[in-house]
Amino acid sequence: MTCGHCLRAVQQALTGVAGAEVQTVQMGRAVVQVAPDGPTGEVLAHLVTDAGYHATATVVDAHHD
Repeated sequence: MTCGHCLRAVQQALTGVAGAEVQTVQMGRAVVQVAPDGPTGEVLAHLVTDAGYHATATVVDAHHD
């Protein structure tokens, strides 16, 4: 992602996905908070790939008891 258009395209690809809330989209990185019953990281990465950008998912479990 090298321009504002790219950032908006990734934001749009991830926005509105049930169970997922986009936190930030920056050059080379998007942070999405996912509900326990939400989409997998692989599904989200596939949406970004479908938008024309290379994506891989890194899952961080932020749930702390």
